[in-house]
Amino acid sequence: MEILFAHGGIIMGSSLKSFNDRVYEYTQTPLFSHLMEQPFDSVSFSQVERKEQKDYLYDSFGPFWFRGYVQTDTLGSYLDAILLNNKAKLHVVGHTTVPSIASLYKGKLIATNVPKAGTEMLLLTKSKRSKYHRFRINLFGEFVVL
Repeated sequence: MEILFAHGGIIMGSSLKSFNDRVYEYTQTPLFSHLMEQPFDSVSFSQVERKEQKDYLYDSFGPFWFRGYVQTDTLGSYLDAILLNNKAKLHVVGHTTVPSIASLYKGKLIATNVPKAGTEMLLLTKSKRSKYHRFRINLFGEFVVL
């Protein structure tokens, strides 16, 4: 894998396969659609299982909710480790709003969550030499190199 996509950003130590397997397992249980209900039906569902799933899926350091890469520029060593562990060269994230699609950490991370969905797009093209060309495209069809 050369590009790692995540909603929030990967910082967890588990492998992507184990993460994906666990998320799939959780989303297939009847409990999943009731996780955030208030009040919670503890007669039909286990409080222990609820806590386990909520903690895993909604943790601020999990790949769905992590905002650290975009909110600070001090996590380069974490990003490097994640890229290395996943045999990736680029991490693309959303979840944290940025004024415009941006390349961060010397091009190792691209943040894509702009305030109005669809006003900008990310285009990645790959040359024959396995180099990615990165562009931000606005509503006028203008290409900006990232």
